[in-house]
Amino acid sequence: MNVASSFCYSKLDQITNMCFRVFAFRGIFFVYTLLLFSCNAIMNDNSYDEESIELELYTDYEYRDGYYRFDYPKEAESSYGRVHYNTEPMTRVFWSSDDFFTMIYWGREYHYPVINYSTYSDDEGSGQQLFYVYQQHIGDTLDLVACADECKSVSVIIE
Repeated sequence: MNVASSFCYSKLDQITNMCFRVFAFRGIFFVYTLLLFSCNAIMNDNSYDEESIELELYTDYEYRDGYYRFDYPKEAESSYGRVHYNTEPMTRVFWSSDDFFTMIYWGREYHYPVINYSTYSDDEGSGQQLFYVYQQHIGDTLDLVACADECKSVSVIIE
């Protein structure tokens, strides 16, 4: 093989390799772009309607003037009240309250909410949550908030 033909073959190899790289890059870029935009279209598809989770709160206490009435046991230092709820089965319900109780431990004051953080409904969708009351709550109104998809609240007057 002479020098001229060797030169042509090496140039042909260079051109072939360069063309292969360009086509490979364009192919990978095309597939990446296709995946990027097609997945984006799927992720932004809001054509389905998601139903919100219903939540119903109630207590066993007397209901008067828009408030539940909890009769505090006068001889007790503290007690617990109970809030019932109905929702969908096995649903986590989050609880909160702006009302607190104070505990003094080794000379330091600690403040805790009267209701704990969350509960799960049973397989029929019902459940309950306890709230803590002590003598300093007598005469106060406790606002207890429960949230699934939306938040509901009950107000309990401690008598």
